[in-house]
Amino acid sequence: MKTSDSHSLVTRFGVFELDLQSRELHKQGMKIRLHGQPIEILAVLLERAGETVTREELRKRLWPADTFVDFEQGLNNAIKRLRAALEDDSENPRFIETLPRLGYRFIGSVNDAGQGISVEAPAPVSRPARWLRLPWSVVAAFALVFALVLLAVLKGQPRSPKILGTTQLTSDGREKGTAIATDGLRIYFSELVDGHWTVAAVSTSGGQVVPIPTPLKDAVLLNISPDRSELLVGGAGNLEEMPLWLVPILGGAPRRLGSMLAHDGSWSPDGEKFVYANGGALYLTKSDGTGFRELVRGDPDSSVYARSPTWSPDGSRIRFAFYQLGKEISALWEITAEGKNQQQVFPGWQSPPMQCCGAWTRDGRYYLFNSWRGLLGTGISPTADIWAVREKTGLFGKRSLVPKQLTVGPMHFWNPIASLDGKALFAISSRSRGELMRYDAGTRHFLPYLSGISAEGMSFSKDGAWMAYVKFPQGELWRSKTDGSEPLQLTFPPLIVYDPHWSPDGKRIAFSGLKAGGQWQLYVVSADGGALQRLLPESEAGIDPTWSPDGNSLLFGQPTCSCTPISTLSRFSASSVGRGPSILKILDLQTQRVSVVPESEGLRSPRWSPDGRYISAHESGGARLMLFDVATRKWTLLARDMGPGWESWAQNSIYVYFLATTSADGPGIFRVAVGSKKLEKVASLKDFRWAGTFGAWFSLTPEDEPLVLRDVGPPEIYAFSWDAP
Repeated sequence: MKTSDSHSLVTRFGVFELDLQSRELHKQGMKIRLHGQPIEILAVLLERAGETVTREELRKRLWPADTFVDFEQGLNNAIKRLRAALEDDSENPRFIETLPRLGYRFIGSVNDAGQGISVEAPAPVSRPARWLRLPWSVVAAFALVFALVLLAVLKGQPRSPKILGTTQLTSDGREKGTAIATDGLRIYFSELVDGHWTVAAVSTSGGQVVPIPTPLKDAVLLNISPDRSELLVGGAGNLEEMPLWLVPILGGAPRRLGSMLAHDGSWSPDGEKFVYANGGALYLTKSDGTGFRELVRGDPDSSVYARSPTWSPDGSRIRFAFYQLGKEISALWEITAEGKNQQQVFPGWQSPPMQCCGAWTRDGRYYLFNSWRGLLGTGISPTADIWAVREKTGLFGKRSLVPKQLTVGPMHFWNPIASLDGKALFAISSRSRGELMRYDAGTRHFLPYLSGISAEGMSFSKDGAWMAYVKFPQGELWRSKTDGSEPLQLTFPPLIVYDPHWSPDGKRIAFSGLKAGGQWQLYVVSADGGALQRLLPESEAGIDPTWSPDGNSLLFGQPTCSCTPISTLSRFSASSVGRGPSILKILDLQTQRVSVVPESEGLRSPRWSPDGRYISAHESGGARLMLFDVATRKWTLLARDMGPGWESWAQNSIYVYFLATTSADGPGIFRVAVGSKKLEKVASLKDFRWAGTFGAWFSLTPEDEPLVLRDVGPPEIYAFSWDAP
């Protein structure tokens, strides 16, 4: 596009001109104040007008290697400033089109001043105006018919819905459950208080969170009755089959709903019927939970669950999600209330499908749901955006079934519902950021480490000069020097990385990796970057790799089940592959032979001691921390009742540090001496708010100082005003 004439380095588009040499933008001769990254982005887009420019290309070109730059937020802000200067609209762009999760494209007409060519349009051919010879009454009739058809077309193609404003309703910093409900005045939800789930409420305009007392040890909100007088709650975690209880909103004792065990349910709009989910099946009962029959047969794969059954406002259809635990694949389906015509709602829209958790507006005009494009987020689970599809459009009442995205990161939202009048939406935010903290033994406080970057899985090279870490919640593997300098990104989406470890020679990093629709795999990458090496056949899963001291072998866990849900409630259930039982194996990197660690069934998260004498691992669920003597090939008990744990060896191989969340001495980081089995508490974690892929996580610095990731962006309830034509 550029020419040899320096005075012709001006690109025109619409009423704007960009001088590519001076980087000045003008509108009809008037200079517009725009500089820095927005103007550079515009120059790049104009240079490649009509082509897709990826976000990664913009990062490499405009955000050179620097320490812990929040690129996502920086790029989003730069694009917003650029669009504001160009008076462009992201919903109906004239110049810059957004390609969600991919990048941007300049779609305006571009004329380079140095090579512009003016083409004169041919004169129109004169035609005899025969319609002028028709009687005026006939012309008027034609005009009326045309106007009516035009009106029908315009009414049949209304504007797309869009979010107008956002209001945060809660700010108590507590973990929230996966479901919300409203009675028109308040929003009801679950939150974690002193280790137990309780039901709470907040006004639809925001304010103080008010607890809803129940005698239940744990009360997890699932839904609200059609007359808005009772809350449907369960007493266990996400995707666990449990008794269902009805809790009166205005006070009174809870009562059991039927005798079923379920993980979700909802009533028909008239309150006469109730549908509930157990495993991958849906069952229909009367409103009191009696007289049930199977509505949707469960999948033969026990890792597939039915989720979020929701009735259409006229009571004729039920929509739900088939969700595959561990692979985070989820598709929306619907079936009639009579159990007929089971079909996918958006066939072919995504591959693999990633949709869940829908709800209709009360008038039935829109269906709201979540969709995601990767495993970015908490619990190796997606961070979703809110989408809407028009169920009825225009004069002819046709269903569009073309989804429209309503929210775009960096903040993401789950489980959208509409207000009773349809003027607002409500949803739960995903965790957005953590702050890396180091425990200082002198002050007995956690202090920010490396300016409090949002990263987990810190692993240090043997010489202590380098570190590897995973950005949260992006899931990208990076390495840098221990002072944060010379950062290098080693992996890219859609691969999500977990638990990296340096090789003893400091040249390679082993880690667990996962893609949507796949299973955990073992990878190795050079510390200088380059191609990833998958260590096992694609059909075999592997997690938690750790190096032998000589660097010739990798110890890892291989899942023995991909179907066991966890007992704690999270934004989406954490991958059962990451939390379920496994067997420990050793891969010889030279011969590629795999051997089993004796009597390691049911153990996970193995760690090889730096001196090579021992292997530590804990039972699934973390009840016991075990020690394997490599010489005698025998297991012994190191600690018990630690809760879902995490362990790390001290540099001298004398202590095993571990995380205990259910200790009688309170949650904290403990260490146990290998020889004496003496146990001592290193740091208290009482009232600590965790962030990270699986929540609780820690590692050690080269000086054996604990590192943890503190939650600075906990889930909260939000309200959205929206234009829903």
